[in-house]
Amino acid sequence: MDFKSQAGAMSFLEPQKARDEPMIICIHETDSISSADTSKTNTKEFQSLEHDVYQPPTAKVWSKLAESVRLAYTRAKVSLQYRDQDQKPISVAGKFNHCYVYPLDNQSGKNERILLGRWAPKLEVRDGRGTRQTVIQAASHNYAGFYNLTKDAEALQHLALEKLPVADSIVVRSLESAMRDGFAQFFSADFCYTTGTGYGSNVLAFSAILNEDWLVMFDDKCHNSMHVAAYLSHAGLVKKFPHGNFESMEATLSEYKDRYANILVAIEGFYSMDGTVPALDTIARLKQKYKFTLLADEAHSLMCLGRNGRGCIEAWNEQHPDQPVRSDLFDLRTGTLSKSVGAIGGIVSGKPRFASAVLKRRDEMLACGVDPVPTSSIVQTLNVLGQPTLLRRHLGRLTAAATFVREELHRAGVHVYGNAISPILPVYAGRPSMAAKMSYALRKAGLLATPVSTPAVPFWESRVRICLSADHDNDAVNGLILAVVKATQNIGLIGNTKFEPKLFNYPDELATEQERTEAVQTADRIRQLMHQDITASTGTTYDNAILAAGHAARNRYGLGSGGARWITGTSELHVQVEKLAARLTGTPEALTYPDSFIGLMSTVAALSRPVTGFKNHVFFVPESAPQAVWDGFRVASKKGAPKIQQYSNADSSLLDHVRSCDQATYITTFVDTAIERRRDGMNGQRGLLETIQRARGVSGMTILMHDSAGAGSLWRKDGQSPVSAPSTSTSSSTSEFRDHQLLIYGSFYTAFGLPGAYLAGSPVLLKELRYTSRGYMFTTSQQPFIMGMVAAELQRVMGIECS
Repeated sequence: MDFKSQAGAMSFLEPQKARDEPMIICIHETDSISSADTSKTNTKEFQSLEHDVYQPPTAKVWSKLAESVRLAYTRAKVSLQYRDQDQKPISVAGKFNHCYVYPLDNQSGKNERILLGRWAPKLEVRDGRGTRQTVIQAASHNYAGFYNLTKDAEALQHLALEKLPVADSIVVRSLESAMRDGFAQFFSADFCYTTGTGYGSNVLAFSAILNEDWLVMFDDKCHNSMHVAAYLSHAGLVKKFPHGNFESMEATLSEYKDRYANILVAIEGFYSMDGTVPALDTIARLKQKYKFTLLADEAHSLMCLGRNGRGCIEAWNEQHPDQPVRSDLFDLRTGTLSKSVGAIGGIVSGKPRFASAVLKRRDEMLACGVDPVPTSSIVQTLNVLGQPTLLRRHLGRLTAAATFVREELHRAGVHVYGNAISPILPVYAGRPSMAAKMSYALRKAGLLATPVSTPAVPFWESRVRICLSADHDNDAVNGLILAVVKATQNIGLIGNTKFEPKLFNYPDELATEQERTEAVQTADRIRQLMHQDITASTGTTYDNAILAAGHAARNRYGLGSGGARWITGTSELHVQVEKLAARLTGTPEALTYPDSFIGLMSTVAALSRPVTGFKNHVFFVPESAPQAVWDGFRVASKKGAPKIQQYSNADSSLLDHVRSCDQATYITTFVDTAIERRRDGMNGQRGLLETIQRARGVSGMTILMHDSAGAGSLWRKDGQSPVSAPSTSTSSSTSEFRDHQLLIYGSFYTAFGLPGAYLAGSPVLLKELRYTSRGYMFTTSQQPFIMGMVAAELQRVMGIECS
């Protein structure tokens, strides 16, 4: 591609000064890059960025009827399969997942995806049936092609793990300061602060600036973290507007503009389920008219869109030279490191008037138990920021592949949502069962991709999302096209059996001298910063066995998988940690969260819902409950929300509350182990659980136990369940309290200084929470090497020889 700048070349990290007439970069595209003609270049007129290139088909009546029959059959089959009382879902959301989402998507294990190696154009994956297959990786978000670390990058990561804490912002001040400054320059912003996850970046940004004087508006297709952040804030009013419907947005602005001193409008820079960029010219006009503060979540556009990877503004101005917007259009930006950067963590950057509020709120969140950004993520971010020439080359290849693949799939009759240059390819399936079927058919054809259905997209527009990467070589791109066409033919979505694909033949490009210079200089600079932090710190707190586990995991899996587990699949290490956490707590199952605070908040929010068969729901909470619990109540749906009642102590006040509830009221209670441990150790905890259950009787109840020591305090060397109670009996049909559910929550960061947390206990509740707990569904999995270290720590606690 030929990029021509009307304003001249700029260095990658040079701040872009605000101007009335922004810099315009025009893109001249080739028609199709094929083996038949690699030299032909013609100017190609793209469709407008903000609109779908092709409109999706409309679901036919027979398709809706077929899906209704399929759902009814699936529900009946599940109901017959799980007759035991303890297997029945206890809420409407749980029932939907239990009877529809899980069986349709999982398909008896064949849609489970266990990743057996690091991200690569191809990798080996194992399903729930034990079948192994080598596939093209198209379920992750390695847009810019930085997931596979170079030898120098590996050496830096090895040094960081050997000499510095895994996650401690106070200790790695030189590294984190350099990262903040680098991103501030990258976005021409006045400040940048970090968070432990991309999800947390929106939580930080919203809660830092909002109060009752603010009206908050956001696009209803914004990421769940923005929904949660908006409702967590203390804003005067929160309103959503239909996706891309700026007439509706303006009507709301006009109605409420005089009632609030400030207005925040939040959008995404790149909508990942649709592959679209918002109409920035319209947003700019409305911002000028209504003087609102504009926040953009650039999670997927960061280092993905635009010649230099600076996101949606750069991409918009390249594609709309006649409708440019100012480079300082956004007042606040949030983003994640788990997409193009290839690590985990988030950023908040913006204009100077918000800097002090964001910093103050960040420090408050860290003090409340939010996990900090890992040192490995900081090192990887600096490594990527320091190689702008390589990034530009990678993004050139990515854009060429995206336009080529879209053209070929459209020619084959496959509907793909999104803009012409979008490397996210959401392929229309139409209904949830067809999306699951397509995902499996794609894997059989050699392509790993993600089925997506409600609530992420409309029910009748279910789809499979394919993500392109600059690391996809020509063979991978061509194989991807063939796999999609073959899979859609096999399941009956298209009938074009005579399709003959062109070949993608993008020329191989060797590293330039400039790229080699940037790589060496960046590695030297990072090493200098690390030595400054090493000198000022006491070094790592882990012994050789734990460090060896971390190195081994990083060597095998790299730094990250690039997305939430239901999107990308999961590593064997995450599964191992869940099994160890269940064994540690003496419970049947466990799941893991990447962040301790958000995990607990999301668990409480998900449990604050109506319960099937009960008229009322009450949630008992100790007065000393962690802040994450109270935040969980704030972000929970207000429809059918439980009544919150505080208690002063567990052995009298709580029991009185429990006894006062009739059988038509469902009880959920939060219990902190620290209080009971001080009183009577393990016996106090077990005795308390049994006392609560007997006070409740046979009627429904959930106990959420918080292991405030993190992990290990509940372990018993004799193998007996540390929280043994009638509800944990595996023989539920004879259990006196089979309608009682037990959950145990603990933080790996509290226990080991390693980011993340676990939730163990009731299998029926965990199945529900994997679907309804937003901190699980919509956050990137913790880095595999950290999970490898967690596994080693848990094995040590339990006296198990490290595997």
